[in-house]
Amino acid sequence: MNEPRLSVIIVNFETPDYTLQCLRSLYQHPPRVAFETIVIDNGSTDRTESLVRNHRSLRIEWLRNPSNIGVIGNLNRCLSFADQTDFLHLLMADDLVRPAFFEHSLAALQDIPGQALSYVLDDKINQHGRVVLPAVVPHGARVRTLSTAEFTRRQATLETVLLPGVLFKTDRRAIPAQFGNLPQVADGVFLAECSHLGMTVVEIPKALCGYRLS
Repeated sequence: MNEPRLSVIIVNFETPDYTLQCLRSLYQHPPRVAFETIVIDNGSTDRTESLVRNHRSLRIEWLRNPSNIGVIGNLNRCLSFADQTDFLHLLMADDLVRPAFFEHSLAALQDIPGQALSYVLDDKINQHGRVVLPAVVPHGARVRTLSTAEFTRRQATLETVLLPGVLFKTDRRAIPAQFGNLPQVADGVFLAECSHLGMTVVEIPKALCGYRLS
């Protein structure tokens, strides 16, 4: 039986230094976790492409949009890979993941039938990648499945789940929702719609990603 396919899609636009930090966070994962890395660039005119193509620690595919379609358009283009893979991770080029992120996320999703998503907690990081606002990890919390009502309620509050901490189990089908043109709340609305449209939601109460504040 073939190993499940895990695709990491990096959403990129003119952030060369952050993109390198993002790639470094990916290649810190243990070798037993195999994944493909695809960078979808939104028309950068800086040195990012050269840095990515010369990156030797990961096998990276560089795809460039013919024109800048905006961050929301680029995120939706990334979703188009869902039916070509078993697990899909969308990662903004200025965010990071911790070395155990994929192991914990895959373990939480592997036995769930159909489409699902898992999420971890996020540390807020500054421009240097340093944690400035640590995630609050509840004492004794365990991996659990959330109801649609509870997950939607969390998304409507300051407990909003953010994209770098999410892994999708695609079932080799399209994700049922898309990102809307609501930049400030796009993650929250999109993920709530995924839950309402039938995707199981699993919470992993561990701080395993970094969300860039500046």
